[in-house]
Amino acid sequence: MKRLLYVSALAGVLLLPTPAFGGESGVELTIFGGYRSAGEFNPSEAFDDFLGPDLEVEDGDVLGAALDIPISRNLFIEVFYSQQDTKLTFDGGFFLDDEDISDLDVSYLLAGVQYQWNPGQIRPFVTGGIGVARLDPTGSDLDSESRLAAGFGGGVKVFFNDHFGLRLDGRALWADLDEFDYDDDCCRRRGRRDDGNNDLFQGEATIGLTFKF
Repeated sequence: MKRLLYVSALAGVLLLPTPAFGGESGVELTIFGGYRSAGEFNPSEAFDDFLGPDLEVEDGDVLGAALDIPISRNLFIEVFYSQQDTKLTFDGGFFLDDEDISDLDVSYLLAGVQYQWNPGQIRPFVTGGIGVARLDPTGSDLDSESRLAAGFGGGVKVFFNDHFGLRLDGRALWADLDEFDYDDDCCRRRGRRDDGNNDLFQGEATIGLTFKF
């Protein structure tokens, strides 16, 4: 239902008349929605009581916003926030069934820079930032965790007039979950691997409405 409403709103925007565009910079606020990929990692301190070797954050819808403040004609300071309502599951691999552990909210709050080319109606851009990832399980005994995070990506903005446009964005996201503090014998008994990939990597693709002030 959320996707249908979002697509309907965007379709309405595309039917609006498009007055002549002026290329002046301004503060840009983008409200977006889209899709974020799944990500797998080995247990860390965030899930100390879990007994399995691999955890997976399932893919799903994402909603968020980006605020871009110009510091030159082509360069912006960007504050980026996105949130995904998903599930945390045990990845059983070939021999065991996957098992749902908990509902999970995964959000990223990043601050960085955005560089755009060709100021005008169509503006390609690249962006990157560093900040915090928040993993918030619900319906289980797991604790919420905040971890170091970063993201980078790019896309294109299409402005319909001086103050209103559409933004297409693709972004890679990383969260640092590499905080093992286990006894080796304990890890082996529980099937844990202490030499694997303990970072969470995800990618997202979004489309949003941009308001320029």
